[in-house]
Amino acid sequence: MQGVIAQLQQMGKQRTSETYRCTLKSFMQFREDKDVLLEDIDSDLMLMYEAYLRNKGLTKNSTSFYMRILRAVYNRAVEKDLTTNRNPFKHVYTGIDKTLSEPFH
Repeated sequence: MQGVIAQLQQMGKQRTSETYRCTLKSFMQFREDKDVLLEDIDSDLMLMYEAYLRNKGLTKNSTSFYMRILRAVYNRAVEKDLTTNRNPFKHVYTGIDKTLSEPFH
């Protein structure tokens, strides 16, 4: 993931690289700073991470935001044949709910 962040920065995608860095920081806090091998990223791990985020008070859309970034990095690794796709995101929420806004007066 750090490689992807570096690549985004080289491409001038500063904002995107920052959101990826934020996601990595959050995931590493969840992992207590232990790296995880691509082969060990599975549905159970993603469900545990989703529960961790929800327990920290994040909304469904915020947890989905992190999951979509992790999924993008994971899919990139699959495309580069660094791992086989075990569909680790199939049981976590990666959609976008409508957010509640103030009604018009």
